[in-house]
Amino acid sequence: MKIISDIDYSTLNWVKEELDDTLEQAGQALEAYTEDTADTTQLRFCATYLHQVLGILQMLELYGAAMLAEEMENVARALLNEETPKPVDAYEILMRAILQLSDYLERIQGGYRDVPILILPLLNDLRAVRGENLLTENSFFTPDLNLASDQPNTQRDSSIEAMDQLAKKLRHAYQIGLLGVIRGKDEKKSLKSLLMVMEKLAESAQSEKGSLLWWVGSGLIEALYNEALDSSTSVKMLLGQIDRQLKTVIEEGEQSLIENPPQDLLRNLLYYVGRADGCTERITEIQDKFGLKNLIPEDDELSKAREGISGPTTQMLSTVSDAVKEDLSTVKDGLDLFIRGDQTELDKLSPLAEVLSRVADTIGMIGLGASRNVLKEKATVITDIVSGNTAVSEAVLMDAAGALLYVESA
Repeated sequence: MKIISDIDYSTLNWVKEELDDTLEQAGQALEAYTEDTADTTQLRFCATYLHQVLGILQMLELYGAAMLAEEMENVARALLNEETPKPVDAYEILMRAILQLSDYLERIQGGYRDVPILILPLLNDLRAVRGENLLTENSFFTPDLNLASDQPNTQRDSSIEAMDQLAKKLRHAYQIGLLGVIRGKDEKKSLKSLLMVMEKLAESAQSEKGSLLWWVGSGLIEALYNEALDSSTSVKMLLGQIDRQLKTVIEEGEQSLIENPPQDLLRNLLYYVGRADGCTERITEIQDKFGLKNLIPEDDELSKAREGISGPTTQMLSTVSDAVKEDLSTVKDGLDLFIRGDQTELDKLSPLAEVLSRVADTIGMIGLGASRNVLKEKATVITDIVSGNTAVSEAVLMDAAGALLYVESA
């Protein structure tokens, strides 16, 4: 039995043919551009068509589909501005998204839910080719990273040299392996090389906290090696971020991982390890330690959700609600302190805009598109104040605080 949300999707029937035609034109323009990349006019056409699709979806209040269209337009604009590190990957992912958006709309037309969390891997790939943070960093996925302790690493061999020296020796091998994975050349051999580096670094750690990144990273690489996880653009980006952590350890030592652990990277690594089949002892151990299978829907649950049998679970909605309320309280307190204090210290507003943007994407993933738009708008207002494009106004800031109350109640 199909689950139909409170929104009347029958209006989609009126414009579905127009949307399909516009998406087809976007695809044709993108294909023409890939055949002759000197003709940027075709890429401009593609971006324009996607903007038209986005406008129609927003008008219909199909916010999940609009979120996908927004990411697609962002990729097209990034290609135009030569802001994508790997344009060939961007072409492939954008074309795939154009095709999938049409299919997604067809399901909605049949009465199924418009819930963007069901297309999370595609949304993440679109963000990854632009170098943007992945949506798995947000509040709907909240593993407890404090489970790693400061206790000495019982598996550590005292003869192994310090982590910073070992990282300096091993980084080149990691980079060679990473290049092989990115190019899809001798992938099994490359993954084996990456796994060797992760294991040696984990063994050299003084404590469990110091080894956490390498242990979780080895789980991700092992999942790729055993084909328990697809080697997507998002996953490759995470492997690249591990290399940057190697550089940090070389410069600052193991203590950097203990005092300032890369929490966003760890969350994303855990998300993808959680999605992998527990085909090895290490993967299963990581999944069990962080309770990942309770935080991430099983593949059959997602398949049912994609068929409209279920939407986000009550547990997931509860987790999102608690985390979002906490973030919104932080922003409200920050606005209050700024209004009552020295309103010339604009740099204090900048972190608030970042929190609002993050929360906006979080609630957008569970279909609260109207609330997402409100937060995006207020984040832009605050950013404009910080940059000096908008004058500081107590009335404007109070309006932003009022909007937070609206979203909190939603």
